[in-house]
Amino acid sequence: MPYEANTYIPQGHFKEKDKNPLLTKLSNKIKPSKSETITLPKLGNERLILEGNTKKGRKKALQVSIHRDIEISQGGKWQLIKQQDDKYFWRMAVQSSDASFIRAHLLIDEGEKVEIFIYDKEGNSVEQVERHIINYDDGFWSPVVQGDMIIIEIVKIQDSNKPLVKIDKISHGYRDIITGRLSDINLINAKIFKEDSCYKDVNCYKDWDVSKTGVARIYFEKQRSGYLCTGSLLNDQNQSGRAWFLTANHCISDNIVARTLIAYFHYRTDSCNGRVPSLNSLEKTIGSRFIIGSELSDFTLLELSESPPSNVAYLGWSTYDIYSGANVYGIHHPDGSYQRISFGNGYYSSSNYWNVKWFLGSTEGGSSGSPLFDTNKRIVGQLEGGNASCEYMEGEDKYGKFSVSWNLGLKQYLSRTENTKMPVYRFYNTKAGGHFFTISPAERDNVIANYPQFTYEGIGFFGYPQAYSGLTPVYRFYNTKAGGHFFTISPTERDNVIANYPQFTYEGIAFYASSTGGVSLTPVYRFYNTKAGGHFFTIYTSERDYVIANFPYFTFEGIGFYAFGN
Repeated sequence: MPYEANTYIPQGHFKEKDKNPLLTKLSNKIKPSKSETITLPKLGNERLILEGNTKKGRKKALQVSIHRDIEISQGGKWQLIKQQDDKYFWRMAVQSSDASFIRAHLLIDEGEKVEIFIYDKEGNSVEQVERHIINYDDGFWSPVVQGDMIIIEIVKIQDSNKPLVKIDKISHGYRDIITGRLSDINLINAKIFKEDSCYKDVNCYKDWDVSKTGVARIYFEKQRSGYLCTGSLLNDQNQSGRAWFLTANHCISDNIVARTLIAYFHYRTDSCNGRVPSLNSLEKTIGSRFIIGSELSDFTLLELSESPPSNVAYLGWSTYDIYSGANVYGIHHPDGSYQRISFGNGYYSSSNYWNVKWFLGSTEGGSSGSPLFDTNKRIVGQLEGGNASCEYMEGEDKYGKFSVSWNLGLKQYLSRTENTKMPVYRFYNTKAGGHFFTISPAERDNVIANYPQFTYEGIGFFGYPQAYSGLTPVYRFYNTKAGGHFFTISPTERDNVIANYPQFTYEGIAFYASSTGGVSLTPVYRFYNTKAGGHFFTIYTSERDYVIANFPYFTFEGIGFYAFGN
């Protein structure tokens, strides 16, 4: 029996991240030249590009960097931050001469909670990351920085011992993957950039405006090198909103590599054949978890560690077989460049793969793992490789069949599950003075890991993730001014907020509960915090009465809705 899922466009994501650094931006405090610096000699980027080009095979992952070891036991030193007696910082710079980009691998004592600031050679802030170090031996990779120098600053969040910190290696980028141009090998060979060749800008084809948002360019570290491939967000039959991500198994085949992933979304021109953005301007997610994969159809399913941007589609798919000669379409990032679309015909190759011959556009290194769509814009495979290119339009590409990957394990994660009662997790927003609820374990984990202003309070009550007899949707809003969330079960109130309160961003259905009482149903009481602008919810009469008695700035608004008790 064939299975399928439609493309899903969520109404909202939990993406408003608190940016409240513990230390002033480096360029405002200390010049980069004052940082202790490790300098590595030139490698010769042109030679590396040429060597990489001669190693290209049928599989279309693109090597763009090489790892370099740093042979020192420890660098940098902990210093006290002025005016913050309980805070210390550690700083180190690494320069890999002539690198197009650089990424550092750090080792920090297990169990330490730190805040990491990343800067480029000019002292410009690039990224801020909060990490709770789980495994000292494995370490973690920093974000990517353009240019040949990265400056790393680590702040101790907790008042405890100063941990051992070590940068043991860096990834030296020898191809330009930041500015939007295709590989420098075209300059070396004096060829015309592939922007002027057969590759077709996806923004010139409006029918694909939704599907293109679910495709991302991915960068990852593997076997002492950095690589580029393509991947796509997948919907599941429960429409859960979990960040399932499909790519090729020859790109990522284990959890060690999956954790190094950076997924760049919306890497496209601003109009048909228009301006190409810099990667530094793009929304991205860092890290992922390897779920399942197989060499038999060259597929890998990941779950992204961070929520994708709010304006992306979770793509539909189908296990139906296409007929021989059927029109098929590919959206991908050839040579790591901005997003393109290719048009071709699919043919039966083997029990595990489709053969595709392109008649408009083609693929390239960096296209590996990209989705193959049928005429209904549903994914039916992902790119393994082939000999097709703009220079050889007679060539063919191979795509692992989605139907085969389904039976190899995708169905365990993407198939419909019984609509059963599930925990709704409760957080207290210490800044907005109100509560946030989610029924998604993935979102719960993301908030715990990345949003320190949200205190996790466990299971608040139980609800249903999908429509169920006798239940009503609970709608979710995000207050852009107060930084809190608002929930209502009333369609009238929902419509009133949408029409008259522009500071509230509607984020869709949070879960299903009841607008009336009944057996096993518990009232969820609602308060409005007149000071901070947040909303406070509780199922406990004792907590309700305590707030009424002791916090006059909380206005009691009665029963918000009815849920299933703990």
